[in-house]
Amino acid sequence: MQESQLSSAQICLEYTPAFGGSASAVRDYALALESRVIAFTSTEAPDRPDGWSKIPVWDVPARKDFLGQAYAWPGSAKSLQEARSILQNSKLIALHLLYRYHVQWGAGVARDFDIPFWVIPHGGLDPHVFTYRSLQKRLWMKSYGLRIMKQAAAVVFATEGERRKASPYLDGCTTQVVRLPIDHIDTTGRDDIRQKIRSQLQIPATDRVLIWLGRLHPMKRIFETIQAVGVANNASVHMLIIGPDEAISGNDCVRFSDQRQIKNVHVLGPIYGLEKYDYFMASDGFISLSHRENYNYALAEALACGLPVILSPGNDLSVDLSNQEHEMGWMLKSFDEHEAVEAIMRFASVPRSVLLDMGKAGQNWARLNLVRERFVSRVQELANETIRKRDSKSK
Repeated sequence: MQESQLSSAQICLEYTPAFGGSASAVRDYALALESRVIAFTSTEAPDRPDGWSKIPVWDVPARKDFLGQAYAWPGSAKSLQEARSILQNSKLIALHLLYRYHVQWGAGVARDFDIPFWVIPHGGLDPHVFTYRSLQKRLWMKSYGLRIMKQAAAVVFATEGERRKASPYLDGCTTQVVRLPIDHIDTTGRDDIRQKIRSQLQIPATDRVLIWLGRLHPMKRIFETIQAVGVANNASVHMLIIGPDEAISGNDCVRFSDQRQIKNVHVLGPIYGLEKYDYFMASDGFISLSHRENYNYALAEALACGLPVILSPGNDLSVDLSNQEHEMGWMLKSFDEHEAVEAIMRFASVPRSVLLDMGKAGQNWARLNLVRERFVSRVQELANETIRKRDSKSK
């Protein structure tokens, strides 16, 4: 990176691992552009997650009341003013997420200093988002969001599917698609890892394992996924549930399974870093029936680990995967339980060689399209183009 090195900034909310894929995306953009990060956070002295050690972060503490929790309203005028001064010499600002104070504040600072900015919605314009707290979001879009996106140098999406779903809000906007990256995952020891993890979990070597990974939140449809596995009613199919408690707890998942006598559900809690890849490699497939996933890092990692996938239409990356020559799994057309159950039954019954072929096709696609070098090149190219356009207008 030459032109925009250390001269850009990312403005976001929380950046701890429990905040999910948006925090990972902020990290990836910050590393690609060697940016500083301004984080409007309600977490006191948040721990730096893996990969953040080289990123300069300025925390703007949110108020401790409802307004701070719900809207990220800053609790310190001093920290806000200092953050503003940090941004003064930036050549580019990226605003992550929507519907919170940091977006309108960051757009205002960008206008005051004549700095071009991007808006990165992280799935915030998906139709499902407007099925809850709809009035608040529509008022924010009318008051701030539509104007901010039109003023942005680019509204940046992680997949073509995400951009397609957002199209009703994009009139007059410049848009770009930049697929997020994953690091290379070494799967050469897969058989040994598979045996070790299955032995720990007391899963027979010949049984089929579906892995589910994410925040335990209703949007992820974890109960619906457990239910579909139960209805499929195949004693040789196991489900691994990995992720931190949120609106739903791991104990809730255990109770849900027990009450419906759904067996072979293994609730493992949050697992981060390299350790989680062991559980991918111990599995035979990945499942996500989420209402909304604008990208889904866990899905990308599953592909890189060579797993076939079962995906709801809420997974925007499924649009990209459906248009490939070789099948990578089951891309569902609806949220109907019957369709998910049928896919799980097919997953359980096809020869293992078919699953391996699907997984290999997904792995090849991920290694071609989701490599970090490709992401960095794309982001830097887009950043330098944005900066050049701004500089040419000011001459």
